[in-house]
Amino acid sequence: SSLTFFPLTHAMFINHASTRKGSNRHPNAKIRWALDHTDTYHLLHSSIELVKERKASKPFLEFVATRDIEPDEEVLIDYGEAWEDAWNSHLTDWSIKQSLEKQKMSAVSILAMNENKF
Repeated sequence: SSLTFFPLTHAMFINHASTRKGSNRHPNAKIRWALDHTDTYHLLHSSIELVKERKASKPFLEFVATRDIEPDEEVLIDYGEAWEDAWNSHLTDWSIKQSLEKQKMSAVSILAMNENKF
C-alpha cells in the first residue's frame, strides 16, 4: 500500500518555470522535505501504519534558493514535466464554450450577474 502526503504550504503562491521546451524563465528555487525537522524526518522514515497513528505530526517542506535571488525578483520553482505537459494540454484543448456547455451555463458578464442581486 502507499500513503500520499498533501502538505499545506505557501508553494501555491510560487509560479512555475522550467528550462524545458525553450522557456526563457528559469527556476531559482526548489522545494524539498525539511529533513532537519525531527517530525518530518521520522514521518519519512516510518512505516505507513506508524504514520497513520501519529495523527498530530505534520511533515514540513522548505524552499531553498538554487542561486542568489535579487531583491524584488520573483521566486520560481519547477513543478515538474508531468504538470507542465498537463498544463500545455489544457491550454491546447480547453475552450470557454466547451467548458460552459459541460456546465450547462451561458457566458454572462460579472456586471450582468450582479445587476439583479438585490
